Amino acid sequence: MVKLLAILSFIALAALPFASAQSIENATIEREEYAVYSAMIIDYVDEERGVMVIANPTVRRDEPLTVKTLEFYSTDLKTYITAANAPVVAQETLDDFLRRNKSNRWLTPKFEIDRKYVVVDYREITKLASDMGHPNTAPEEWKPFFKEYPESHGFISLSRVGFNQQMDQALVHVGWRCPSLCGHWSFLLLAKKDGVWKVVGESNRIVS
Repeated sequence: MVKLLAILSFIALAALPFASAQSIENATIEREEYAVYSAMIIDYVDEERGVMVIANPTVRRDEPLTVKTLEFYSTDLKTYITAANAPVVAQETLDDFLRRNKSNRWLTPKFEIDRKYVVVDYREITKLASDMGHPNTAPEEWKPFFKEYPESHGFISLSRVGFNQQMDQALVHVGWRCPSLCGHWSFLLLAKKDGVWKVVGESNRIVS
């Protein structure tokens, strides 16, 4: 009996470093995800001058993607882009993005942005902005939404963020939706330099 207890104690102690490392890794990923969101969201949705409504949870992205299908153009207007210096997503960044976006993640108000924002359950948004899927959705259908969020013009959707192993490249999908099927959606590529995330490329932009 004593021997059995000793073995169980050893197993429990041996598992502690793994549990600790897993928690640290998750905390790091979460911190970097919100840093990426915070670095790009205001500039991407520059139509929003009031309260930003962010849909919860994240949107799953399960479409087939390859490095070739994600051809990025630079967001730096001062740089002349050629095929040789265009931003390129690393395969490991894309793989991590696809893996993380197999499921949703519930967001919390951890965005560090100089703007008022609210994180709202998507089901609540669909109740307030009815018939969003119809191409002729009139602004009147959104009246309950704008009554609840009078300083907003629409809502924002986010994917999970994919990273490379060095945690200095990130890939995220972001969208902004407004009445009558208006809005825009893009993949954004970010790079981290001197501890700061910055958007370096945009791909597959859809404007409606």
